[in-house]
Amino acid sequence: MRHLITKTSRRDYLLSYLQKTIIIICSFLSPYAFSHGGVKLINDVCVISLGNLSAHFAAYQPETRQSREYCEDLPDVANSIFVIDFMHDILSAMPVDFRIVRDVQNVGLAATWEDIQAIPDLHAASVYYAEPTKYINGSMNIDYTFNSTGTYIGVITAHDISSAKVYRAVFPFRVGAKDFWDYLPYFIALLIALEAFYWLNGGGVSKFVKKNEQIKK
Repeated sequence: MRHLITKTSRRDYLLSYLQKTIIIICSFLSPYAFSHGGVKLINDVCVISLGNLSAHFAAYQPETRQSREYCEDLPDVANSIFVIDFMHDILSAMPVDFRIVRDVQNVGLAATWEDIQAIPDLHAASVYYAEPTKYINGSMNIDYTFNSTGTYIGVITAHDISSAKVYRAVFPFRVGAKDFWDYLPYFIALLIALEAFYWLNGGGVSKFVKKNEQIKK
């Protein structure tokens, strides 16, 4: 009896631990991918900072991920749409440009504006550039199709003409980065497999047969 209790306790503990682990991981996930660099997840919303000014930020891959939103890392090498909604009206009055740069110096996700300035030929390293434009409606929509995996660096620059001040955001991101939700089915399959293993190991089949025999009687 003591052996049975110990075995059952271990089984229940392991299953409970795995279930709690999955729940905790999922609880930290929203419809967005994890944020890093110049983008932060605040109250379940991605926010990008341009100095002391801010904007809501979201990236989409409609052809492969429908309406799912990402803070930065993009899972697929595909058409991508970056949506930036200004949180300060003053940004609507400024010319704003948008640039996507290949991480040619392998700086990684810690890239800063100084790293961008250190690139010998920024034009050659840029895969996309939108000229400075006033977005009077307060929203930018950038549409670009990536053709290779890797790390890229996004740069948003707002120019205050009257004061000659520049507001800038630098956000490194990866293309072709795996999304947690791609792995979720494997977690679920593992949980089911462990449950089945311990059910069989704990005499589940014999108990099931015995119970059926009792019902038939």
